[in-house]
Amino acid sequence: MHGIAARAYVLLAQLAIKNYQGYSWIAADRARAQAELTGNPVVMGEAAHSMAITMRRAGEYQAAIDHLQEAAGRLGQRPDELAMRGTLLLTASYSAAQAGWRGQAMDCIGEAEETARRRETAGQRLYIPGVFGQDQTTVFRISVHHALGEGSSALNYAAKVEPMKLPNAERRGRLCMDVARVWRDMGEPERAFSALRALESYAPEEARRPKIRSLTSELLILNGEIPGLRRFAERISAVPAHQGMF
Repeated sequence: MHGIAARAYVLLAQLAIKNYQGYSWIAADRARAQAELTGNPVVMGEAAHSMAITMRRAGEYQAAIDHLQEAAGRLGQRPDELAMRGTLLLTASYSAAQAGWRGQAMDCIGEAEETARRRETAGQRLYIPGVFGQDQTTVFRISVHHALGEGSSALNYAAKVEPMKLPNAERRGRLCMDVARVWRDMGEPERAFSALRALESYAPEEARRPKIRSLTSELLILNGEIPGLRRFAERISAVPAHQGMF
């Protein structure tokens, strides 16, 4: 029962994180409390993952990384434990990249890639936050290098990913969102919009997330004459940033 409760709170925290809701702290903390009662390191890792993302969103980068690494250290060598360890390390890498700590980011993602290679032959799937494997480490490479300001490296990794090989629509949507961000920051709004159209095709619900609305608003400012961009913005209820919606 504690495991069921922990995972329910993890789901609630993930929903709050996606929609930038403040109750992610409460949900993540309750997930942690229930997870500790299970004694299961994978469930505890799932709860730690949600809490760390909430910490990172609040700008507590080192605390988030420490929290993730502590949870990773409790995990063993079973396939589900390796999957959880890899997921935690990927999130630690992205947290370090957002803080601008390149060395730490590369160390964490390197460990995650090694973990993926060790687990790649196992068929067991992780309940939350998704399926861990080499494709997922490559997708995170895009996020990490983009956060570090290394757009060309991010695009090189993006070219290695086949979207339909990713485990679910959410992962495909994340891939497209990260590619769109890279092109935006490289001054290529048309290519950024092309990635957003792919995102809507793969994961229509993801296209209505606050992050995508905000990114679309920025593209409208950069070049509102891109064919189809205004219709896309209307579909997802995005407006130009100067109108004050975001």
